[in-house]
Amino acid sequence: MSYFLIALFIGPLAWRLFTNYKQGVCWAVFLLTALTANPVLVTGGNLPNFNFQRLILIVLIIAALIKNKNPDGKRTVQFMGVLLLYAAVNLLPLLFSIDLIMSIKAYLAMTIEIVLFYFVISTSIDTPQEAGRVVFAGALALLAVAVIAVIERYTGFNPVDAFMPGYLRKPQYVDDVLSTFPHRILLGTAMAMGWPLALAFAQAGRKQRWLWWLGICVLLLSCYLSFSRGPWIAAMLGGIIMFLFAGKAVRRQTMIVIVLIAVALFLRPGVWDTLTTRAQETADVNSFKGQTYQYRWELWGIAWEKISHSSTRFLFGFGQGATEVMTFDAVMSYTGETTKLWSWDNHYAATLMENGLVGLAAFIALYSFFLLKLFIVRHALAEQDRAIHASILASMTAMLFMMTNVAMFAPQLNYLVWALIAAGLRLGAGNRRQEGQSGATIIA
Repeated sequence: MSYFLIALFIGPLAWRLFTNYKQGVCWAVFLLTALTANPVLVTGGNLPNFNFQRLILIVLIIAALIKNKNPDGKRTVQFMGVLLLYAAVNLLPLLFSIDLIMSIKAYLAMTIEIVLFYFVISTSIDTPQEAGRVVFAGALALLAVAVIAVIERYTGFNPVDAFMPGYLRKPQYVDDVLSTFPHRILLGTAMAMGWPLALAFAQAGRKQRWLWWLGICVLLLSCYLSFSRGPWIAAMLGGIIMFLFAGKAVRRQTMIVIVLIAVALFLRPGVWDTLTTRAQETADVNSFKGQTYQYRWELWGIAWEKISHSSTRFLFGFGQGATEVMTFDAVMSYTGETTKLWSWDNHYAATLMENGLVGLAAFIALYSFFLLKLFIVRHALAEQDRAIHASILASMTAMLFMMTNVAMFAPQLNYLVWALIAAGLRLGAGNRRQEGQSGATIIA
């Protein structure tokens, strides 16, 4: 089954990359975002297993080396030096890691998912039109994930459960809607990132407009089906960004989305009851949901206390991946009880624990730098690109917020956000030629 799935997805991608490289890049972004990250090829031993994302990136790199030629030889990658500096700084925690093999694997995964992929995708986007197509591919991938989520919710069928070799859902996730993601909160994160992209493409022609309005509904429904407070708030933050920066037409359509949500809440009062109940439970420190909310804040203090035992740990932490292998008890201030730390549902606190204060500062500086650069290039945007660019800002904001609620262990989201960053910077390069709607030729 593994080889069949590889042939089913990787074969057509390789064919498209070598026959039409630019379209193939869009196909790659679609597959990197939509497909599960569970291992599809297990090697055994200390060798790395291969999921679809790693296989896709290998094919993409080979195709880029062969097909992605620039005749004038002047192609540059914007801010590549910043990413290389970030990669260099993250070498330091390796020197003091408590599990060197684990840290090397985690470091290589980070380097591949962020630095190498950003380089490949940036050198593959030469015009704002091509940038728009990359964003379109990411939005379409999230819509596909949302459709699978809705099908799973109402039929119980999930293709990952049915077809992925060797995959067995964890008992605690049996009743959760996961689609192609490893955790319901990560699915909700993806949906919160996706609906602003769909709203941006709802500005297209009549046929595409109705497709994307339907997509908005499906994405927001799937976000709700994650049954997690964080993605719901992230989706609202995305809507606020779109309202502020996407232009008058999208501002009116954002109001339409609010009306549609209000109608849905009126027709399905159970949904409103769920939302209000979760809000009340969050405010109640004695409830389970209230304690899981407090737990995420508690992780900051736990990480700080652990790294403060020595100057080395304070600066460089325990090494990448340390939170996956370290087990210890901690006193929870909101209950006064000692309990075993069960997860790191706060990406920033986990980064502090693994990479120390230097690593956390580098992480925050990296994403802040690119978010600021994306905002600055808005002045150079063509009018027809403003909605798409605002949707990139909205998606990135949603993901950065969700890092306070969950560890980002889904590579799909890393590939998506760095594809969006590369596309957003290229959109700001200006010089858009007059041609058809930017997403029209992706799948053809």
